[in-house]
Amino acid sequence: MKLELCWLVVALVCGLIRSVGGVVKLMSFNTGLTSRIPYRQERSQYIAGHLAQSQPDYICLQEVWHYRELYNIVKQNIATYPHSFSAIRSSTPSLLSNKGFHWPPCARFQVVKMFFKMWWYGCTSKKNDVDRLVCVTEKAFFMDLPQDCITCLTMTKLTASAAFSNCLGSIRNQMNVPGLLVLSKRNLHNTKMVYFRPNVKQLLPRGYLMAEVPELGAVACTCAHTAANLGKIYYEPNLKSQISSWEEENMQDAGILIRDLSSFPKTIIMGDLNSSPSIPDKQIQGDFERTLALFTKKNYTTPYTDLCGLCTFCAENNLVPYKTSWILDHVLIRGMKAQQAKRVMDMKIPGHNVHPSDHYGIQVEVNSAT
Repeated sequence: MKLELCWLVVALVCGLIRSVGGVVKLMSFNTGLTSRIPYRQERSQYIAGHLAQSQPDYICLQEVWHYRELYNIVKQNIATYPHSFSAIRSSTPSLLSNKGFHWPPCARFQVVKMFFKMWWYGCTSKKNDVDRLVCVTEKAFFMDLPQDCITCLTMTKLTASAAFSNCLGSIRNQMNVPGLLVLSKRNLHNTKMVYFRPNVKQLLPRGYLMAEVPELGAVACTCAHTAANLGKIYYEPNLKSQISSWEEENMQDAGILIRDLSSFPKTIIMGDLNSSPSIPDKQIQGDFERTLALFTKKNYTTPYTDLCGLCTFCAENNLVPYKTSWILDHVLIRGMKAQQAKRVMDMKIPGHNVHPSDHYGIQVEVNSAT
């Protein structure tokens, strides 16, 4: 694949930043490290070894759900990125000193009862993922489980073998919900994990990471992942009485980001925002475009789209099960100017004929002095 000038935005909250020389390279990449996407082990190893290839200063990763993969990514990149932050650990030393040896997220008798009810009520015979999820949430008390276990099982398609290997069978199966990881060349201060709906159990909770990076100036920088378009049926059990669609949840997530960052004169939002502009000349299909319009209304610009405009979730990617292409990943900025944007992590893994993820990564150079 090409390395055209493009930069992917993953909503990464980096807090207050002070620029050294004014120019900062920001990278966003949805790793897709779930058992739902094939070649997970091979892709995980390749991702950990190639993140620094484009030499970004800060990296915002999404869908690094499991501790063992998070640990390996941080450890392999510690020489270049000595600082990290996730929902599991607030610093690299605390992460590497604890190898994640603890009780697996679903190692409890409740899970045995849930799988029995799945079988009893015919949920296991459902061929469609959505039908299976709806069945288990309505009949098997799925949402009574701990949040980490709910999310882990949701990503396994609720099959017994995948559930055991990912959520039960290993003492290194701690979950990093909501899947975000920040790597930084510079120290991170006052780190904070923010969930969009902190008091509500969800199948896939969303949120963002926040930290202060004093070396970069008065810039609020976020690393986030907002709700995806998962089809016409909205099936979040604890939200469907208040929210009618995935687009509505996505717009609410965006609204929370805008509100939380409104007091900062300069802001960066990096992440998989699951909203795409329509660019017919480049065969880019629009999706949740009202969310991008909401950001634009609040004076955010879209440098990856403007300077590059290449798809980040693409039909050409052999891990993408669709024949259409979107720009779902963004670096949105307010009060600053971007100098360059390019697509990264878009080459196939040698010897495997598969891309590192179903998403491509993006990188944007921002001048925080402007």
